[in-house]
Amino acid sequence: MKKIGISLLILLTLFLVPTKVIVNAEEDDYVVVAETTKYYKTITYYDNNFYSLNSIFGGTSQTFEITEEEYLAVGETPEVIINNSTTIETTYKRMTTYIESNGSGYRYKNILSWKLLPSVRSYDVIGIGHIGNVEIDGTPTYELKYCRNNNGCTTTSLWGIKQTFSYGASTTFQLPSYTDLTTLKITYYYNVKKINNSTTIPHQAAYGDYAHAITSVPALSAINHEVIGSIGIDFDANLESSYDTMNVASVYWDGTW
Repeated sequence: MKKIGISLLILLTLFLVPTKVIVNAEEDDYVVVAETTKYYKTITYYDNNFYSLNSIFGGTSQTFEITEEEYLAVGETPEVIINNSTTIETTYKRMTTYIESNGSGYRYKNILSWKLLPSVRSYDVIGIGHIGNVEIDGTPTYELKYCRNNNGCTTTSLWGIKQTFSYGASTTFQLPSYTDLTTLKITYYYNVKKINNSTTIPHQAAYGDYAHAITSVPALSAINHEVIGSIGIDFDANLESSYDTMNVASVYWDGTW
């Protein structure tokens, strides 16, 4: 298990209890110079007794990349099949990774949107990996937007525990538990700078990733992960089975910086 520093424990104490706040995204002059979008279908098997994970099917959760056409054809009704002692839940997500520029600097961004919301709402993780010619410049930004029936939409940046690593960064956050959610979208980004300012960079790469907890995971456990370049979010071995698995959305840029 990775060690948790005192500063991280303080942050954890601050963010464990969700606080509702409406924020406005800052206007800036960054524009998209490269992007990649992927669509995912996840099938999770639960035991109807106590709604625990069921591994009879050779794995409690399986995620597949699907086409945009299949994703758009999915209806809004939750896909849940109850078969004897097992509940089979199917959810869908869209993830887009961007490289953006304001003419002099660059930003890596990852946006994850749910189409069919999951029944389990615990601590999820969103992150972006990068290669070794850049490092994170400043503090990453995280925002969660959710909409409810007859209750409007809220955007909050307070439900996240931020971590940075040598080749990426992440935010761990708790999904809203409201039963009337209609929209759930998570935005995460950070600016980057050159490792060596005198060196010309001809190539950049960003790897967006997301991990959904398919069973209840405490925040103190969920933060035991790293983001490692193209590997994406990498959990401690004892946590891997508690999260679904998705291929990263890789985006590349070639030019002169």
